[in-house]
Amino acid sequence: GLYISDELPIKKRDDLQLTPQGKNDFESTFIEIELPKKKNLIIGCIYRHLSSLISIDDFSNNFLEPILSKISLEDKICALTGDFN
Repeated sequence: GLYISDELPIKKRDDLQLTPQGKNDFESTFIEIELPKKKNLIIGCIYRHLSSLISIDDFSNNFLEPILSKISLEDKICALTGDFN
């Protein structure tokens, strides 16, 4: 999860959600903080379950890379947090 101050202008980025193959593979949430006179900041919080059947290589190649490519096209700052195991 993410703790975000009520004073920050944010929007939830459901379009960046990672879609797991199985129910217990991983979870994610993404937000965008709108920064005046600066590039917006996208923050993603990802948790890959210990019981995930997806290898870390497959997870990186098939899920993380496409999201990072999409974000890079938006020319925004990005921070990924979480526990990828």
